[in-house]
Amino acid sequence: MITLGGVHATVYLVLDEDGEPRMRISVDLDEMAPELAADGETLPMELMIAGQRVWWARWETPL
Repeated sequence: MITLGGVHATVYLVLDEDGEPRMRISVDLDEMAPELAADGETLPMELMIAGQRVWWARWETPL
């Protein structure tokens, strides 16, 4: 787990129901620093894999 600005990000290796390994990324925003919310309500987030953006969204924060 790594924590930056109160955001906790954890990476796990888990087995699916067929026993195939997969990577799970969990992000906990409960302790996020309020100044990280760009507009006071959302946190821009993106997922990069091998240098390529595969997901992007503005996530509503728990603030």
